[in-house]
Amino acid sequence: MRPKRLLLATALVCALAPGTWLRSPPPPRALQAEVRLTLIETRRVSRGPFTLVEGWELSGDPLRFGGFSALVALPGGRFLAGTDTGRRLEFDRPDHGRRPGVFGPFESNETAYKNGRDLESLAVDPGSGIVWAGYEYRNSIVRLDAALRPGEEVFPALMADWSANSGIESLVRLSDGRFLAIEERPRRWRGSRHMAVLFAADPVEDSEPQSVVIDLPAGYRPVDATPAGEGRALVLLRRLDWGVPPGFDTAIAEVDVDSPNADGIAVARMLAEFGAAIPRDNYEGLAVTEDADGTHLWLISDDNFMSFQRTLLLKLRWQPREKARELLARPSKPQVPWRRSASTSYAAAAFAFFSSRFTLSALADSLSSLVLSSQLSRPPLCSTERRPCVDTRNLKLRSSFSLSSVTFCRFGRKTRLVLLLAWLTLWPTWRPLPVSSQMRDMIRLSFEWLGEFPWPPVRVGGSCYPGKRRA
Repeated sequence: MRPKRLLLATALVCALAPGTWLRSPPPPRALQAEVRLTLIETRRVSRGPFTLVEGWELSGDPLRFGGFSALVALPGGRFLAGTDTGRRLEFDRPDHGRRPGVFGPFESNETAYKNGRDLESLAVDPGSGIVWAGYEYRNSIVRLDAALRPGEEVFPALMADWSANSGIESLVRLSDGRFLAIEERPRRWRGSRHMAVLFAADPVEDSEPQSVVIDLPAGYRPVDATPAGEGRALVLLRRLDWGVPPGFDTAIAEVDVDSPNADGIAVARMLAEFGAAIPRDNYEGLAVTEDADGTHLWLISDDNFMSFQRTLLLKLRWQPREKARELLARPSKPQVPWRRSASTSYAAAAFAFFSSRFTLSALADSLSSLVLSSQLSRPPLCSTERRPCVDTRNLKLRSSFSLSSVTFCRFGRKTRLVLLLAWLTLWPTWRPLPVSSQMRDMIRLSFEWLGEFPWPPVRVGGSCYPGKRRA
């Protein structure tokens, strides 16, 4: 046995000895350039003025393909898509041809970090084929020639304080030759107003752009834009849905920078919320084409390099007049309450519990609450209080048919103290039972540490919000 042990020990020493197995690193794997577009099954469904026509799934390099965040239509019936890793995809319109797409880098420096090549938006001059690319982290705009070779780069001063990871998410060349860049992050936490920059001409050459404020539908963030005539643009909107399972909601709004309201704010008009009318995914690219059979919009999704997401390309027909017709033809809601059987009620309650959002009424946030009139000790105003009584929560059905109050738990005094200790120590941000004041303070401090909101907070009505930016 001793010789065998000696032999094993010698083999182990040789394996661990420095320099024994040293070798040069393997060469980088070549990028698989060919991209396939596969037709997927879709239903012809309309939302507002948009009708889903066809859809395709894109697939390519198993390691590098994905992350598409911008889309433009090039002259000659081709598309150009950009990724948040600094790569590009050129492909023919799949409804006109079946040639595979070509996938490759925008710039030769493939070893750059993501914060140096996070491309999030594209704009194109359909006459010359010149392309402009918007980069987050750098908060810059790069001009590329018709052969897609990078050229001049500018860092607009009005975009210097935009968020590093939520900056120039949308860049569009309007029909009159102006350029509009929109910041993804709203001015206030969970707000609807976003900063934008309006360039009178080429962003690389315009040294005095104009600052604009755009009011978008609440809850959504802009992820791309495409021209819609004169000073108007269609803005692709995205919202994270914390359902089961989580997903993304997609919508399209229209904004006219030449028609601000009395406060000088360009208010966007919602055109359509798609919901389940289109395959649900993280759509981040939007382009428009004028064809013989009408105007079409094209959406491309960002798979976030996740195995459970896909890179999809959708074709939608745009008929602006259909929105008014739909509103006129829409039947009015019945005024008589809907009577349901017991089995239907149980099914609806189960559906509400598993697929609806909790709307928790923080009774401690209101001084006029009946709960505060009890003899128990009062907690801080910005906290969530639990009493030794029946707790009621409101469940809002996504179909918006009705609101139902469901009573489903009872907390005893000892259980309440244990849960309160857990909320304060282990799960300060655990939903749907958070400590509101702690959660808001943690969010504010996180933004301060990241340099997002260096100005002091403002407390309004017991709620804490980021303060106004100092000039």
